[in-house]
Formats: sequence, C-alpha cells, structure tokens
Amino acid sequence: MTAMRFLLVPNFANPYDRRMVNGLAEGFREIGCDAVALGAPMPAESLATIVDRVRPDVVMQVNRFRPTDPTLPSSVRHIAWFQDVFPDTNIKDERSECAGDIVYALGDAKALGLKAELPCFIGSLVTGVDQSTTEVKRKEWAPLMDFSLCGYIPAPFIFRPNVKSDLVWYLNDLFDRLPIVGGSWTFRRVRARLLRRYINIDYVPYALATSLQQLATALYRPLRGELDIDLIAGALRAAAQPYVKMRRGESRSRHWSRRGRLGRVLAPYRTSGADRRTAVDSLINALAREYPRLLDRVALVGAALLVSRSLELYGPGWDSHETFRAYHKGVIEDQPSLLAIFQRSRINLANNTHGLGLHSRTLECMAVGGFIFMHRSPHDERPGGMLTSFEPGVHYGAYTPETFHDEALRWLSDEPRRTKVGAQGAAVIREKHLWRHRAEQIVGDLKR
Repeated sequence: MTAMRFLLVPNFANPYDRRMVNGLAEGFREIGCDAVALGAPMPAESLATIVDRVRPDVVMQVNRFRPTDPTLPSSVRHIAWFQDVFPDTNIKDERSECAGDIVYALGDAKALGLKAELPCFIGSLVTGVDQSTTEVKRKEWAPLMDFSLCGYIPAPFIFRPNVKSDLVWYLNDLFDRLPIVGGSWTFRRVRARLLRRYINIDYVPYALATSLQQLATALYRPLRGELDIDLIAGALRAAAQPYVKMRRGESRSRHWSRRGRLGRVLAPYRTSGADRRTAVDSLINALAREYPRLLDRVALVGAALLVSRSLELYGPGWDSHETFRAYHKGVIEDQPSLLAIFQRSRINLANNTHGLGLHSRTLECMAVGGFIFMHRSPHDERPGGMLTSFEPGVHYGAYTPETFHDEALRWLSDEPRRTKVGAQGAAVIREKHLWRHRAEQIVGDLKR
C-alpha cells in the first residue's frame, strides 16, 4: 500500500497548537507516512490552494468541519479533530462531512458535548507525547514546591448595570406581559423602532446577566468532571428567552460584553456578519463552557492553598484574580520550562470539566515522571478518561472535592510512593501514548 500524505492544520497560531500538529506530523513520519504541518489556520480559499499544491490524501483540521466554500476535492478525505466543543458546535445548517471522513473528539464525543449527527465515523483521539520528552531527566538541584498548576484560568465574570438600558429592557419585558398593549401590531412596530434606537444589541441586562450566572453556578458542580454543556446552555436559553426577541443586527457601540477582561473571555463565542451572535448568545455560550472552567480552577487552587502555601501557578489569566496573583509565576512559552515545572512539583494539580483527563498537560507531565493529582469522574472509563490507561494509586493520585485535603497531605508526606507512581506512569506513556501511537490509530481508522 502506498504511504499516505497528510496535511495538518492547527486551530490557532500559538505554541500549543503548533506543538500538536508538529508532533502528530512526526508521528506519521515514524510509521512511514508523509506529513506537512501548517503553522497557522487557513481560510477555505487559502486551504484549497495549498491542497492543490501539496496534494495530500488526507486533510486534518483542529476544531473545523470539512470546508464548504470552496470544498476540498472529493478524492481528499477530511479529519476534524475537536479539542474544544462549544454549545453551538452541534448547530450546523449544512453538513459537509462525507462518508469516508472522520470526526474525532479529544475523548468521548458525547461526554465532551459533540452530539451532532454525522454521516461519517466519529471517534476519540487524545493528544500524544514526543519520544524525546520521555528522555528528559530532572535537574536534582532545582528547588521543589508542593503544588503547581500549569494552565489557563478565565477572567472573573464581572457584570455592571447600565441604568438607561436596564430600564428600557425592563419596560420592554413589562409590555410583553400586557396582553392588550403587548399584542398590538401597531405598538409592536413602534416599540421595535424604540428598541433599535435605545437598546444596544451588545448589552445584556444586569439582572439577566447575574441571574444567568447564578443559574450556571447552581447547575455545575466543580471538580467532579460531569459538565454537560448542552444541558446548561439549554437551561440558560430558556431563562433568557424573554430577552432575546429582538432582531439581530449590528450594534452602534461597544458595551461591557466587548470591553475589558470579560470582553476577552467572550470573544471566542462570537462570529461576524449576519450570523453574529448577540451578547446574550455569547454570554450563554461562555457560561456553559468557560464559566465551569473558572469554577473548577478557583475551587482547585483554593483547596490546595488550605493544604500548603507552597504553590506556583503558570499560564494566562491568573493575574486577573487578586486572590491568586501572588502565586502566579508567569506564562511558560517553551516546552523545556514546562517539563521542568512538572518535575520539580511534588503534586501537579489537574482537572477537566468533562472528566476526560487524558490531555496534553497530563500526558506530558507523566512522561517525565511527574506526579499527577486528578479528580475522579463518572466519565473515567470512557474514551479519554483516566481509567482507560491508568490506575489511581498506581500511576496517579485521585481525589474528590471531599477528599482533596486528606489525600493531598498523604501524598505530600510519602515521597518514595510519589516517585514510584511517577515512574510507573511514565512507563505507560512510552508504551501507549507517543505520537506514533496516535498516527497508527488514525491510519487504522481510515481503513475502516
């Protein structure tokens, strides 16, 4: 059989995404395939040009379905690798996937929230580890810390009232509740004009924003790995329904939903042009997916600080939280520095809102002998779950919100056992979780 050629396209032009596609490309080369990894995502037009020149057998894109305008040649198979699932990833008017395509999720597709009906194979593909990573030795002179966490935390969700807009929203809702006035066709036209003039489409009423946040808080239990983004998003849409009757269009000015730290949090949840989401839509998406991440990280670091103040935090977002600012040591830009943090931390804190622990940070930490401390989840035995490859107490430490304190103290006091667990986890990584193992899985799935 002729070796296949792959074209790999990242989701963003950042170090993490480039590391993923470059690692997978090297994995393909190790098993005798050809692979080209791009350093940045491409619009459909540019991708079509590259495909015409590179002539791959398979195009693999992170977080993208098969492009439609223009389409790929029918002879080119497409793989969509969803590492992030948004509440509306499943809402797609036209499905471009073909029978020979593959859609992967970073773990169990349904647990991650990918529930779309597709005509192609849907599977699980977790990240891999470079062979060279498993050969990195710990610097014995490096100072140790009790806890570390390397990862992103969303900015605080802070809402501020706007008296004029809040009042108009309130009056609009009040008129809806008056059958004679609210149901009048003439009045509806007059009211629509007033709303378009006085209400910013990018504004969420303060009362609605805070009530949606309270509802999301009530529906999500931190550090249990059971996030259902569809359930939360559906409940939030139902609660917001009276406020989303306005037609969608372009706003005249920017409000809090586009400014400052919260604006940056909501940015990934918007599109542009005629299909652009309103601020209510963007807020619902963020509360269903990003807000649980915030709750998890706040709960996790808060629990660690009750055990020990020997804590270092790395990654974006931590300096926006006053409580954690003193422990924030910056953003790690290179892989050697990240691996060094894993090795000099007695306990590497881990969490996943969906309970799918087999992601890059976990695997790379275990590859260098680091000790991972991960919460239990009802999804542990599903694809991407910890129990599919590892055993608690043998390859990593497991906790629940109720047992975190005692388990952390026990592991901190038992260095020989932590070291043994780290070494046993590294052995599993070498056996099952290198990039060439991922490449072999993909080639096998393409033969289905």
